Amino acid sequence: MRVDETSLSCHVVWGLTD
Repeated sequence: MRVDETSLSCHVVWGLTD
């Protein structure tokens, strides 16, 4: 279940950049 981790990481990155 690495998809969840990747999705979360992406969201975190986007949130930080945003």
